[in-house]
Amino acid sequence: MKKHIVFVLLILGLILMSCSKDEFPTKFSTSPEKPKKNEVITIKYKSDISKLNNSDNLEMIVYSYGTDLLNTNKIQLAKKGEGWIGKFTPEENATGLVVKIKNADTTDNNNELGYVVKLFNDNGEELAGTNAGLANIYAKWAGALELKIDKDLAKNYFAEEFKKHPEVKRDFLLNYINTLPKNKVDSAARAEVELLEENDNLTKSDLEFLTNATRRIGDHAKSLKYLAMIQEKYPDSKLIESRYYSKYRSMITLERKLEVFNEYYKINKDGELMTYMLADIINTEMTNNNFAGAKKMLDEYPQMANSNIYNNIAWKLFESKKYLKEAAELGKKGIELARKQVENPTGSKPASITDEQWKKSKQISLGMILDTYGNIESELGNTEEELNAFEEAVRITDGEYAEINESYITALFTLGKFNLVKEKAEEFISKGKSTDKIKNLLGDAYSELGVDKKELDSYLSKVEEESNKKMIEKLKKEIISKPAPAFTLNDLKGNTVNLSDYKGKTVIVDFWATWCGPCLQSFPIMQKAVDKYSSNENVQFIFVNAWERVEDKLKNATDFIAKNNYPFHVLLDENNEVIGQFGVEGIPTKFIIDKDGNIRFKSVGLEGTETEVLAEIDQMISMVN
Repeated sequence: MKKHIVFVLLILGLILMSCSKDEFPTKFSTSPEKPKKNEVITIKYKSDISKLNNSDNLEMIVYSYGTDLLNTNKIQLAKKGEGWIGKFTPEENATGLVVKIKNADTTDNNNELGYVVKLFNDNGEELAGTNAGLANIYAKWAGALELKIDKDLAKNYFAEEFKKHPEVKRDFLLNYINTLPKNKVDSAARAEVELLEENDNLTKSDLEFLTNATRRIGDHAKSLKYLAMIQEKYPDSKLIESRYYSKYRSMITLERKLEVFNEYYKINKDGELMTYMLADIINTEMTNNNFAGAKKMLDEYPQMANSNIYNNIAWKLFESKKYLKEAAELGKKGIELARKQVENPTGSKPASITDEQWKKSKQISLGMILDTYGNIESELGNTEEELNAFEEAVRITDGEYAEINESYITALFTLGKFNLVKEKAEEFISKGKSTDKIKNLLGDAYSELGVDKKELDSYLSKVEEESNKKMIEKLKKEIISKPAPAFTLNDLKGNTVNLSDYKGKTVIVDFWATWCGPCLQSFPIMQKAVDKYSSNENVQFIFVNAWERVEDKLKNATDFIAKNNYPFHVLLDENNEVIGQFGVEGIPTKFIIDKDGNIRFKSVGLEGTETEVLAEIDQMISMVN
């Protein structure tokens, strides 16, 4: 009897071992293997990256696509045996998914292509549009999703789709045309465009398609003709909004900007562009110290104003130390609007971010205007209001913004709360979210508490050493090596500059535009970096001006650099070709290129304090030299 029991146990063990082995047949798999629309899909993942597989917490970022990117979801994975399991139901109109796996420190994006999950019909055939939709991801959305823009791969997927499902070609034709060089559109695509042009009953989407397609083909006369038809029949079209955006950006004087504002208001007063123009006009008025003009615009168009506009006015009044009571009232109104957005976000969430990221962006806006309000109340001597505002600002931004943390620590020190200064300042410093002023105030708090200065020096030395280690570890994960696109551009003096001219040197290429707020905020920091390396001939900085929407791009950039007296070597990417070759999706974006012409680092946006940004630039240069 015992032998039978042992034999049965052995059989069960073999079955269980077999099941365990088959649980994760490959690094990334799905169950069912051919998932259908509206069907729960089980994602199975077993990483070959030890930092992921040995993690306590993993999540997957799922990008659902159809004819365009539909949505982004974050799904928590559950540990099972040697791998991880997660379940997901695709969006209603999805034809496929692209997935990334990540924890707090490491991301597996499958060599920047993502893990692809195609969807199938009841016959086990790929849904019509699944390959073209994937092509659209690689051609249009990859940069925003931190994947690789690959137009050649996209063209192959488009070709495969159009061969299998010619009936969907019209839905993706414009995206396909956009993967082709300008004025080199193939005859088949041209024929599709010409066939649509013969239609006597063109819809809004038809006209929008023809406007874009004929422009891409090179027939600008036709493109303008269709655009005029859209403006007459469908003034709320995004193409008309884009046209007015370009027109507005080209206006130099406030009077001309107001003309465009009023003109577009008559066409589409509810368009998103209205808020942008209102914010810019108010900012111009405040820059000109015309609070009355800014307030007049705000009072006339309150329905367009958001918390950021109120924050901008209130902050500029705080800086000027004028109209502080009015500034406080504006701050309160902005806080009210920001709170509503946190509680119930309005507007369309960008398809490329998760609900969590969308909510976080609203919380950051609230944190920023709370910080502004706290500073105003501090100036007015209302210490209780001031401290409450700063405490909430730190809490809602999770202490991630050093400038807000500095306001809070300053208020605590002024109120004599030295123990709390010590506690919170040490917390911010250890997180790497501090400023020089926070460190100085911590030193002053140590003195007030009778703590030996040597103890502070020892503490700061250890924290900074740990911070540097964390930065190096972070950069080690981010370092890459791929050939930088070769390019030739003219600088502001008309000289021809080739990237190859700098072979043998470390080159920092910074893409920017005169209208880009974060770009302009970064420039004083970049000036210090340029100054620091000015005597080092092996390190060169190039600032590529792109994405401008003005007629005279040379004058626009030249005037800006001269006005601000920046010592930058600026190149003009007038046709936005180089910025496209580098796969830039947002600015500012910096690339660190080594002496062999390979991109080693890519840095997007502006994050951290001046000290942190400069330290990171130094470290990146050091690591590639």
